[in-house]
Amino acid sequence: MRAVYGPNFETDYCSYVEATDTVPDIFATCETFCGAGRIPVPLAVPTFGINHADMDQICLGNGQADDSLFGAYDPDLMVRCKIGYDALEILKSRAADAVMTVSVMKRQQLTFRAQMLDSMEETIRQVSSVEFTKWLMGFKNSEKIGKYTERLEALLADILQSGDARQKLIDAMGAIEASVSRLSLALNEKVPILRDYVESCGRPALAVSTMNDYLLDVCNQNTNACMDDVEAQHVGCCCGSLPATGFFDIPADTSGRRLTTQINLGMDVCFEAAARAKTDVDQLTAELKASSAGSQLLSNFDATMEKQYPTWSGGCAERRRLQEVSVGGSALSEVSEGASAPGGQLRELQDSPLLSCSPPTSATVQTSEVMKVAFSADTEKDYCGDLTTSTGEANSTAQKMTTVGLAEQCSQFCGEEAVPLLVGSIDFGFNQSAMDSVCINSNIVTTDSDRVTQCHEDAESMIAVDVKMSAFITAMNEVELAKIAYETAVAAR
Repeated sequence: MRAVYGPNFETDYCSYVEATDTVPDIFATCETFCGAGRIPVPLAVPTFGINHADMDQICLGNGQADDSLFGAYDPDLMVRCKIGYDALEILKSRAADAVMTVSVMKRQQLTFRAQMLDSMEETIRQVSSVEFTKWLMGFKNSEKIGKYTERLEALLADILQSGDARQKLIDAMGAIEASVSRLSLALNEKVPILRDYVESCGRPALAVSTMNDYLLDVCNQNTNACMDDVEAQHVGCCCGSLPATGFFDIPADTSGRRLTTQINLGMDVCFEAAARAKTDVDQLTAELKASSAGSQLLSNFDATMEKQYPTWSGGCAERRRLQEVSVGGSALSEVSEGASAPGGQLRELQDSPLLSCSPPTSATVQTSEVMKVAFSADTEKDYCGDLTTSTGEANSTAQKMTTVGLAEQCSQFCGEEAVPLLVGSIDFGFNQSAMDSVCINSNIVTTDSDRVTQCHEDAESMIAVDVKMSAFITAMNEVELAKIAYETAVAAR
C-alpha cells in the first residue's frame, strides 16, 4: 500500500497555491486521482490539515470491519467482485448471442416464405403456359403425372428437402439451439459466482491502483513536517470504488486535470444483439425487398409487431416485455382443422351440375392416419376452364377461370403458412391416385402426422424461449438501471 505525492505537494502551503486554495480545487484534484465513477474522499481542507496516521484511520481503520469509512480493506474481496462482474458480462454476451440468433432466424423464416411464394408463382406461370401444356400432351396419360412431378421438383428444388433455402433456415434454427445451450451452460457455471457478487459487492470499498497506490498527499496545509510526522498537517485523498457498478481499481492520476462525468453502463444486451445481427439481418432484409412477395411479408411482419408492441420501431431497448401470445392462425394451426373448401366467390354456371360425386374418405395409398378429400364449391359444377370467378365486389364483372385462379383457391385451402401445390391446370387434370403420388410421401412432401405434432411442440418451445429470454433481458436491464441509480446516489453525497 503506497501513498503518492500530488503535483503541488512541495510548491507551497495549500492556501497559497491556486490549484489547492479552495475546497472545490482540492476535490477536483482528488477526483482526478480516483478516476471517474469512483468515490473521491478529500482528507482535510486548505485551512485544516491532518497527518498520515489520521488519514489511514479514516481510509483504512484498524483492520476491523466497521472502524473506517470503507470497512476493512480486503483485496481478495475485490478480486471476487471483479470475477462476479465479469460473470455478469459473460451472461450478457451469451444472452446477446441468443437474441441475435433469434432475430436472424425470424428474418430467415420470412426469406424462406418469400422464396417459397416466388417459386410457386414461377411454377404457376410455367404450368399455365401453352408451351408447358403442349410439352405435357406429348406423353401418355400414365406418364403425365410423373413428368409433371419431375417438373415440380425442378421448379421447387430450392425450398424442398435438399434445397439451399431450406438448409439456410435449418442452419438458422440450429444456431438458436447452439446459442441457447451456451447460455444455459454459462448460467449453470456463473450463477453461484453471481450470488457471491450480489451478497458481497454491494457496499463501497477502498480502491487502490494496480501499483497499490491508495493515498494522495495533495498539499501541505501547515508546518514543515512530512506527512508521516505526528505533527504534520497535510491535505490528502483516498478513494472508494463501487464494485457492484463495475469500478474496482483507480488510475492514481496525480496530474490534477479535471474529469468529465462517466457512468459504467456495461453491455446492453439488446443493442449488442442488434449490432451482432446487423450484417445478416440487413442482407436478408435486402433479399426480402428484392421481391414483391418478400416486401409484402416484411411489411406485414413489421405491422404485426408494431401492433403487438407499440414501441417496436423505437428499438430493442425500448420494447415491452414479451407477453404470452396465442399461436392460433399461424403455422401451428392444423390445416386439416382450419381448411375450408374455397370457391365462395365463384358464380353459379349452370342449373344442373356436371358431376355428382362424393368426396373420397381415404387415400389411394396406405397411410398411418386417416386422409380425406375436400371438394370446393365448384368441384361438380363444370369443367375448370368453363368456370368463372368474380372479385366479390358489388357490380364486379365475372372473369373466366385461369390456372392462376385455381392456384389462388389452392392457397386459400392451404392457408398462409403452408406451401400450396397445384396439381393440374385448366388445360389438364389428374385423378386421385395421380394426385396422391404427388401429395403423399413423394420427393416433394412427406406424410408424417407425428412429425407435424412434434414440430408444433417445438414451435411452442420457441415461443417459450422468446418469452423467457425477454424476461431475462428485462431483469438485466433493471440491474443496469439500478447500478446507474446507485452511482448517482453515491455521487450526490
